[in-house]
Amino acid sequence: MAGKTTTQNIKSMLKNNQPGYYPVGNSLYFRISKERTGFWVVRIPCTENAEKSACGNMITKFSS
Repeated sequence: MAGKTTTQNIKSMLKNNQPGYYPVGNSLYFRISKERTGFWVVRIPCTENAEKSACGNMITKFSS
């Protein structure tokens, strides 16, 4: 995802992209599940094989 990550970018990704991991920057990824739910994931390189840890669900209700 190039540029600044916005609420509109995330909504668009959930609607249009295939399930998978999408890099946001600085070891932060946005994961889309098969069910089209979003999760923030941080890649933590603590060994030779970097691990991915989920940070929590994507909040789908946004304030106006």
